[in-house]
Amino acid sequence: MEVLELRGDWRQAAAEAAVTCEELLPYESRIAAEAFYLTGEIQRRRGDLPAAEASYDRAHKLGRDPQPGLALLRLAQRKTASCAAAVRLALAGEDKDRRPGRLGYCRLLAAQVEISLAVGQPAAKSSRRRRWTTSGAPTASDEACSPTIRPPSRVRSQEP
Repeated sequence: MEVLELRGDWRQAAAEAAVTCEELLPYESRIAAEAFYLTGEIQRRRGDLPAAEASYDRAHKLGRDPQPGLALLRLAQRKTASCAAAVRLALAGEDKDRRPGRLGYCRLLAAQVEISLAVGQPAAKSSRRRRWTTSGAPTASDEACSPTIRPPSRVRSQEP
């Protein structure tokens, strides 16, 4: 499903997600929740905002955090205050049992940047920088999102 989405085959990805939701819902609600979330992502990207909202809501009811997709939906609906707040809360990760993993954290950061740029508030960038510098070394999640900078390799001369 995700591969189809990434390739841009949204119609096929949406069809696969719908089948997955229906087949798994009675047996595996956690995976069905993820399928509903992915369906919402596809619907949001296609511009079907009411359907995306319903899919995110269904995913949330099944136990999947709807962020960052729901925040990006709010941005598309021009509800800038709620979208920025939603991403901030998700990044804060108050609930230890629902904190995002590395990839989820990176997706939240990407959404935060997109929202900050759209609403013209570069403050989110400086708040991330303050967190990294005031809390000491970056966490494993922070390191997973930051580019690796390596010095250029040195080539030894073949001359004697």
